[in-house]
Amino acid sequence: MNIRMKSIGVILLVMSLLFSVIGCSKTKVQKSPEKEILTMATGTTGAAFYIWGAAAANIINDNTEIMDVTAQVSGGGRENATRLATGEVPLALIGASDAWSLYTGQSDLPETKKLRLLYTVNLSSNVLVVNPDAPETSLQDLKGKKVSFSGRGGGAYTRNELTIDALELKFEDYDALFLSPAESADAFKEGSIYAFITGAGHPMPALMDAATKPGGAKFLSFSDEDIAKIREKYPYFSKDIIPAGMYSGINYDVTAIGQYSFLCTTSELSDELAHEIVKILSEEHELMVETTEQANVSTPEITIQEAIIPLHPGAEKYFQEIGVMK
Repeated sequence: MNIRMKSIGVILLVMSLLFSVIGCSKTKVQKSPEKEILTMATGTTGAAFYIWGAAAANIINDNTEIMDVTAQVSGGGRENATRLATGEVPLALIGASDAWSLYTGQSDLPETKKLRLLYTVNLSSNVLVVNPDAPETSLQDLKGKKVSFSGRGGGAYTRNELTIDALELKFEDYDALFLSPAESADAFKEGSIYAFITGAGHPMPALMDAATKPGGAKFLSFSDEDIAKIREKYPYFSKDIIPAGMYSGINYDVTAIGQYSFLCTTSELSDELAHEIVKILSEEHELMVETTEQANVSTPEITIQEAIIPLHPGAEKYFQEIGVMK
């Protein structure tokens, strides 16, 4: 009896081990490949870059099994460009001027010919904000006034730096501060600054905040003459018309100066991942626009039209597949 029970016990143990091995083998065969972890440098919390990046990361993650993208808060476009160039992050949102400078080495940014473009993010344009009763109509008129030009490291600051250079102005012409967009709006509402100039994709939270302050605000337009001067020196700038009614109390069109921004990477990103990213962003365009209106320019056609640096081969492959690129 004892021998029989021991035999049964041995058989059960062997069967248990066999099923365990079979089960483990089955699990191993069905196991999904590990996801590639990708960090996307975006912008300050609440800024347009962060909003677009967070939306894109969520949509990509919901539609892929091969990667996991994290939208990371950062100081903005210029910081993103440096971090991408040094290999700290594989994905970054960068304005046209920083992307061009990074690729060509025509600034203090580290040059890298490995920079590649994936997709258009937004058309970021800067708006000059003053009080409704302010007599000034241009940047030139604000010399000597306390003006915030946005935080150093961000895309809005870079656009301001190039704008005043093209207009033959200097930060030293003003009582200049370099506050973040949100800080600029707060200081403007408190009356501790006279004006500020900032921007991103529109509508922008900081500008929405300034427009709704008690007494309201006035958004100044750039003249055609000033826009011509800026574009003559920096041809990657674009004229942007912000329609009446986009911001509370601003019942007139505003002519702003800006540039397209892009989701960038380097040639080190695999073609498979690049293809998957642009495919998802293209196919989920409507959802992106529902999440953030600035994504209305995030399309394959605009990406191809506005590309100022080489497209990533993975992105090119997808654009060719859908017939928008030869």
